[in-house]
Amino acid sequence: DKLITEICDYFRLDFLYVDPDNLESLEIKKKIFGEVHAEVAVCYDNLGYVYSMTDAFDKALDCYMNSLDIHRKVYYEAHPMTISSYNGIAGIYYGLGDLDTALEYYHKVFDISKEVWGEYHDDTAIASENIALAYTGKGDDQQALTFHLSTLHIRQKVLGETNPSTLDSYKYVALAYENLGDTSQAYHYFKKGADGGCKNCEEYLSEY
Repeated sequence: DKLITEICDYFRLDFLYVDPDNLESLEIKKKIFGEVHAEVAVCYDNLGYVYSMTDAFDKALDCYMNSLDIHRKVYYEAHPMTISSYNGIAGIYYGLGDLDTALEYYHKVFDISKEVWGEYHDDTAIASENIALAYTGKGDDQQALTFHLSTLHIRQKVLGETNPSTLDSYKYVALAYENLGDTSQAYHYFKKGADGGCKNCEEYLSEY
């Protein structure tokens, strides 16, 4: 445990050391390209990630907001880079415990993902799963179930039944049913996951 802590501390310090370099890179690119340019937005994204990894959520949020503003001007709303900025913002609000605001942005990500990639795409499934997990965090198990089922349906079509991500979705659906008190459906989905090779599902099944 001590070794793991030391390793984690090392990487967290590494992120802190990277921070000034990213700031310098941002200022250089703003001088070269101007304030509204895709390269500048990428710098803001990188800084947002660095700040989020060091729990400087307010600074991370500012960076992702700046990135979003640039991406919407340089590209348009329905673009993968805009999705990335929305997703970063949602993740920050999630980390801050503001699940209502996180859900607003996760829903934006989901809607734009369907427009950009279509309903049956792995990135759309990830967007759906993020919404489900946020609803679980709020204790809204019915809404969580709705989006976990949506995620499962997409992954079944896109990735197949035995893909690890699909098996994770079986587990999440089962857990949502369990939280709702429907042990019969929970067992059904745990069994489906276990049959596909989900070790976690096998462990849950042993409790039934």
